Amino acid sequence: MSDYLLIVAFSVTPLAALLGIYVIHHQPRLFFFAYLLFSTRMFGFLPKVASVRVPSIMFFLHCAMILSVIVWILKGRMFPNRMLTIFLMSIFLLIAFGILYPSFLGFSTIRSSIVDGKAMFAYGVLGYLAINHQFFDLKYFVRITYIFAIILTFILVVGKLTGFCPPGYYFVYEFGLQQTIQINHVTYIMLATFIVASRMLKPRISLANVLLFLFLLVGLALQAHRAVLLSTLMGISILWLLRMHSTKKLILLFVAIPILVALSFPGINYYYKNLIVQPITELMRLEGAIAARRNINAFRIEHIKRRPLLGYGFIDETSALGKGIAEESASPYTQALGVVDSGYIDSTARFGIIGSTMLYGVFILLILGKIKNLNQIGNLELSMIIFIAAFFAINYTWSVFAYEFGIISASVAVYILYKENIMNTPTSRNRQRIRFFVKSIPQKRIAYS
Repeated sequence: MSDYLLIVAFSVTPLAALLGIYVIHHQPRLFFFAYLLFSTRMFGFLPKVASVRVPSIMFFLHCAMILSVIVWILKGRMFPNRMLTIFLMSIFLLIAFGILYPSFLGFSTIRSSIVDGKAMFAYGVLGYLAINHQFFDLKYFVRITYIFAIILTFILVVGKLTGFCPPGYYFVYEFGLQQTIQINHVTYIMLATFIVASRMLKPRISLANVLLFLFLLVGLALQAHRAVLLSTLMGISILWLLRMHSTKKLILLFVAIPILVALSFPGINYYYKNLIVQPITELMRLEGAIAARRNINAFRIEHIKRRPLLGYGFIDETSALGKGIAEESASPYTQALGVVDSGYIDSTARFGIIGSTMLYGVFILLILGKIKNLNQIGNLELSMIIFIAAFFAINYTWSVFAYEFGIISASVAVYILYKENIMNTPTSRNRQRIRFFVKSIPQKRIAYS
């Protein structure tokens, strides 16, 4: 039986790869939906045995997207936007550095470095969206973000109420008590929450948007990453304070909504009984998490001090340097130089001060490129600016700029932010070659302002 399954696997894999390549080039919307679905492990319903292969599948998809961007450029077509060109070139230079630099120093092999840094290939998503912009209008992203956020929130709520957990996810416990389901891609919920918050700035607030906002807020409160919840609440507060001109609306949004949440979900969790004072409690818990990270990362800081400027590149646990660190480790949290729970430590260990400044600097440039005309941008664009800015706070306790769960959401936010610029930028040195594009769907910006 096992031999038969092996033969089937070897037969199906090449066909699946060919089908994937076809869909990438000819059905971008279908491909992107399937890509997001894989990123969530089919919302946790992918069996655990199959989930082990998901990182390899995602890496293949990232490489395929990067290859499509390279082919696009080799055909003589200019990249859709100058700012995005600088952004992606800087990111891919960092990835190349992270792979080649440790090999040059003898710390690792190229293969081991690729294994450790494969998550950062997810930045190819932004390039793929940009070169296929005629297929991806804003309405598509609003719909697809809502779909994924609602389903993930539903899983969190059902898990809390019934104790059911999809096989691909798992429960997180505190003090021996079940708290929530561990879902890495809660940034999808965060992104949807910012989009809904921007749409609630219209002259007439839709009841559907208010209910959706409340529902997504429940999801953020139930998920395990406290920094995501706090950064979202702070970011949305800033968005509303910047754009709301009515005192009554502010009272409605800052007083009525927490009361409605508390009344609607009285038995789900402590959060909803004390929504107003909960941020203070969360700050205290977050302070404890930060202190714990400082202790765990002490050895990483010592390594950073030895190579502060350029770091070590991508160091896998199977590499020459990685094996030594793993053997000396007394805890599972200190077995690798890279760390997902401390973004700034992780980036400095990999790229040093110079590379980290480059990584965060290109994001800051993207924000500054829009914020200089703050009064001329729409509410949706402003919400995406604040969403990206919120990542800098989350990054202290969760490496959102270096792993798929943050990169994908950030790429979508950047694309939405620069969508209008991409549409108005010539894509070829020869303007006549714009005929390669399918005419895009007209955008009604007022619908998202």
